[in-house]
Amino acid sequence: MSTRYLTIFLFLLLIVIVVFGCEKSRRSEDTVINGPKYQGDEEIIKAIESAFGLEDALWKNEERIKTRYDVMEIFRQGFSEKMAEKITDYLWMGEPGDSGKETGMLRAADPILFLPDYLEVKSKTGDTAVALLKYDANPEGPVTWDAYTTKVTLKIENGVWKIYDMESSNH
Repeated sequence: MSTRYLTIFLFLLLIVIVVFGCEKSRRSEDTVINGPKYQGDEEIIKAIESAFGLEDALWKNEERIKTRYDVMEIFRQGFSEKMAEKITDYLWMGEPGDSGKETGMLRAADPILFLPDYLEVKSKTGDTAVALLKYDANPEGPVTWDAYTTKVTLKIENGVWKIYDMESSNH
């Protein structure tokens, strides 16, 4: 009787290994193991990582988001007013007949801010820094894209590095 249970257990274990061992991830194993490749000024890299993490913070605090201003307030932590306004315009859906400032809701959408495969801080002089964010092509999954590069310009605002501009171009 115990041999039968052992055989069943081993068979189920084999199935689990095959199913999970063969599953294809969104990123290559090399990226998962080694992490993204970032070069340059650490303060600027951390500012970009922090700013790009704000979208995740927004969704983690979704129940506390009641107005457009609440969304804007989150993104102002890492972006200029103009950039935060653009992101908020995309993520906040106002009620019909309202300016959208008081009533509305978050728009369910794919993430728009995600860290690149490669990041290189090109310059940091005075109150301005420039970095290149490079994204590898993602030909699989529900959301796909070609390889592209985004030039990010940061400026110091009240002692904090914030993203002021982002320009993307295909390779």
